[in-house]
Amino acid sequence: MITLFELKNKSFCRCFIRTPGYIKNVFLLGILAFLLTIIYAIYFSRDGNSILRIQSIVKLLKGLNSDTFNYLTGHQDSLKLTKLLNNYQMQINSNQFIDDCMRISKPCKFEGLAKTWPGFEEWKYGTTGIPYEALEKLIGANAIMDVYIDMDPDAYIDSTPQDSFKKDIHAKMRFGEFLTKSGQSSNSLGMVLRDDSESTTKSLLSKIKQPSYLDDFTEPEKIVLMQSSGGIHSPPKYDHEE
Repeated sequence: MITLFELKNKSFCRCFIRTPGYIKNVFLLGILAFLLTIIYAIYFSRDGNSILRIQSIVKLLKGLNSDTFNYLTGHQDSLKLTKLLNNYQMQINSNQFIDDCMRISKPCKFEGLAKTWPGFEEWKYGTTGIPYEALEKLIGANAIMDVYIDMDPDAYIDSTPQDSFKKDIHAKMRFGEFLTKSGQSSNSLGMVLRDDSESTTKSLLSKIKQPSYLDDFTEPEKIVLMQSSGGIHSPPKYDHEE
């Protein structure tokens, strides 16, 4: 077995080591051009269209020349592979939703869907002169909610993003008390409410209109209510529940 020291003392190795870097790069580019010429002769010489040959070479250089990628690009119309999301309205039926969105696991956009909820107008801030009065009456001022209280909400500024839902700042609070404190201009606390209890879900369901295309095979299992006196900060995560 030859050692590295012995290898460096060989004349051809010394010549390679002392060769300037730009000459080495030119040599490597020559080898790459030679290999691409062989690939061109084997794969693309039979294509009559020069534009298609160039596109195929670009795909190969990008690593996109595979059976899977070629199949997807060749059937992008039938698979509905477009850069833009399909934008639907309430009129879509269950069969179309399953065929266009669920079957091919593609997200679909339903613009303005929440505006059809009965609670859309009622839950606006200060609709009746009192902030969230309708929401407070619906859920109940004495309802016990999960609240996360940060004593120093400005600590995350100029630092890494923080999580508003830490276990060590979790507390229980009446809903009416939360609305009162979060509405006070002198309040320096960072308070975030997040509640998904059965009673809260039941109350909110009466003001949320489920799309008709979902009625045939599913219904909401849980609704999460989130409110904040400032901003909500939550790191990216994956939820097992949809």
